[in-house]
Amino acid sequence: MYIILKNESKFMFGSIFPQVLEIIEEWSPKKLPSEAKYRDDLLKLLREELNRDDPLGFSEEHSIRKESGRHLADIGIDGKIGIELKYNLNTKSKVDRLFGQIDDYLKGYDSMILVLCGKTSLEHLDYLREKVRKMSPRARTAQESRQTSACVMTLERSL
Repeated sequence: MYIILKNESKFMFGSIFPQVLEIIEEWSPKKLPSEAKYRDDLLKLLREELNRDDPLGFSEEHSIRKESGRHLADIGIDGKIGIELKYNLNTKSKVDRLFGQIDDYLKGYDSMILVLCGKTSLEHLDYLREKVRKMSPRARTAQESRQTSACVMTLERSL
């Protein structure tokens, strides 16, 4: 299952958020053994796609880096977009811990993208969805399909 929870607010002109989200939505990684492997695969793809030379000569260089530290997501883009990956989200305690991380990360990034990889039980995915909706009432399910490689949720910091 592939679900996108998206804040309905408008993104500012020039924001790369929609482009980042599109890249992640089209990403179809093979089955990998760990969160770090998924992170590295996605990081490589983002670097290739976001820093590609534009045929019209309007290319931009974006800072796309593997983040590390207590208050940083797995991948950071231009210091504004955080991407957090979670592998095998299969217990309530993991969801609760993740929700605490998301709440913390939203203080440092304008937007967060959560990517669930590996196996996530439907029960825990529903629990996470409910917690996200309570945190961000305007979040809504934007798309569903039968892909099983990842689940993506997007959140925006409240101003």
